[in-house]
Amino acid sequence: MVDIWNLARLEALAPTPKAWAEAKQLADGGAFRDIIPSFQFHHAWQATVHESDGTHVTCVSSHYTNTLVFYCTCCDYPRTCNHSLGLAYHLAARPGSRPVIEVQSVAPELDALVRACFANPKQNLPRLVLADYLEERDETDRATILRIQCELPPPKKKGEKPKIARGMSRLLKAAIDRVTSRLGTRLRKTDGAEFRRGFLTFNLGWAWFHDVDREIDPRIGLMREGGVERLSLLGFRCDRLSKEVWAALRGVRVIDLSQCLLSDEDLAELAMELRPGHPDSRLREVIVPKRNSVAFARLTGTATAETPRGERQQAYRSLTPDRFRHLLASGVLNGVVDLTLGGDLGPTGVSDFVQSQSARNLRVLRLSRINPLPDVMRQLCQISARELEQLHFEYSGLGDTGVAELCGGELFPSEQLTLHYENLSSAGAMSLANCQRLSNLRSLNLTGNAVGRDGIEALLTSTHLNSLTDLIADRAKVDGGILSALFHATPRPLISLVADGPEFQLHRRRNGPPELTIRMRRTNLQLRLPYAAHCPEPLAKLTILGARLSRMDWRRLHAWLSGQSDVLLEFAECRLGNEAVSEILKLVELVTPSGLDLRDNAIGVNGCKALAACPALATVSVLDLTGNPIRLSGAMAIAESEHRGKLKTFRAVGLGRTLSAAERKKLTAAFTGVKVQF
Repeated sequence: MVDIWNLARLEALAPTPKAWAEAKQLADGGAFRDIIPSFQFHHAWQATVHESDGTHVTCVSSHYTNTLVFYCTCCDYPRTCNHSLGLAYHLAARPGSRPVIEVQSVAPELDALVRACFANPKQNLPRLVLADYLEERDETDRATILRIQCELPPPKKKGEKPKIARGMSRLLKAAIDRVTSRLGTRLRKTDGAEFRRGFLTFNLGWAWFHDVDREIDPRIGLMREGGVERLSLLGFRCDRLSKEVWAALRGVRVIDLSQCLLSDEDLAELAMELRPGHPDSRLREVIVPKRNSVAFARLTGTATAETPRGERQQAYRSLTPDRFRHLLASGVLNGVVDLTLGGDLGPTGVSDFVQSQSARNLRVLRLSRINPLPDVMRQLCQISARELEQLHFEYSGLGDTGVAELCGGELFPSEQLTLHYENLSSAGAMSLANCQRLSNLRSLNLTGNAVGRDGIEALLTSTHLNSLTDLIADRAKVDGGILSALFHATPRPLISLVADGPEFQLHRRRNGPPELTIRMRRTNLQLRLPYAAHCPEPLAKLTILGARLSRMDWRRLHAWLSGQSDVLLEFAECRLGNEAVSEILKLVELVTPSGLDLRDNAIGVNGCKALAACPALATVSVLDLTGNPIRLSGAMAIAESEHRGKLKTFRAVGLGRTLSAAERKKLTAAFTGVKVQF
């Protein structure tokens, strides 16, 4: 094993020989006298260096087995400065100066007296008894602070400082200065630390993630010994806190988290670790934001009969088996109708959840990244939630086996089922298609699952999915077979298929041909229509929204629409331009539409003139050119066309803003017998 305390190895870490000499001189000069262990890492030592240019806090950590890590306030990490290098030399040359972190137990007498003070914060007698005990242990300064501050009269107004005699004020200030000087690095000016009725209160700001350990580290001894009565934390997060920090926090009377943004997971972990009011803890009160007060009261068991039931929506995404069982036992899930669970729920916790009343009252259940063990899935599928409307699985790795368990269980939604990235294949899709309990399902989301063509066709042609209106399978490419299955599926008023590329929406009206809408989910992408010899059914309307059409797309559109007649054509936001007008005219001649919608397609004057010269325009009764730069000359070309005999409505909204009053009057007169909107 590499000896990280080898002096030759440490010398090699120095940036220059001069820096190594200065570090040795600093260590030999007695600069590192007050060395304390740190809880930030498993093996770390911290010291304060006083120099003419200021005071610096340096730290050396052997958290990594083959190297040392240096920190210092005089420079940016990971630069190696003379302070951190000198501390490393001091620890290497003097192994006895490396204090080991030892969790020392507090004297039972001191612990009992502190508990009495915290249990009766407004009474002076327990604090005066504690002062006598401290004086017997030669802690006269703390005893003086306790006696003087307990004898002060309470302030008349909130925030007003109590009046104190001049001699007593000097005595109190001297005692406080001596106590704070002995604490050394445990207190900082930025903490806002002060003594109130003999105990410390201070603030810790923006202690995020592992920084919580770093911020609380020097003060752990103060909290453990009962020297801190109130602690305020700003920006607190529960992740990655060590057992020592949790134990230290339980030694404070009040913890104020009212300025923090706490998630549901934070509340659950706080209630489980802090246990306010528990006989084994000095902690009496945890102040949380008002929006979290009801849930926290139920988690800690302090909710009264008048306390309203749990919030209607809760989310716990990083659960452990112990925390999940604690949630169930606290009753915080009672009354929740929208619940999100994630993490390792554990078989025991899932068994208790299945039998609880809170699971039966759910309307929306989201399970994100749960442990997909067979026993866990089998138990989850037995939840009898009769009012469940939506069920969402995300990144849980169900696979085809898990979906088969789901289809054979009691847990099934009435409206929406989402299976995001659950490793499904066509076999899983076929299991869903053959499930008789899906007769009322309206939406099925299979995003991120390669269900393939066979799976999509099985879902579309299923006789059990009679109410399905939305099917999302973004990894399936629509071909002629899937398109044919979309038309030949069990007749529904509306069905939408979102696949790899465009979204196909088929809308069937009563006693009439269907309407097909092809919409790109992202604008300005190539359409790439699937090949099909012809459209399986006569269409009433064909709509293409937000797509670029290539020559192949136009050819396939011609093949689709061969044999069709009297079809409303709509090409909106496709940026066709004047060049694509010739392709549009071919479709117009092929299907003789009764309406033509060309909104926002960058069609100019030349495109309007080409439309006006097309004989097939004679079948069009509604023409919409809104959002196109057609100008007055383009509109006049349409008005003067000899083929506009059936035209009843002409729209070019926005054109009127570019025309004068005389031009608008001229254009209106040119469209005789036509309703004009510009």
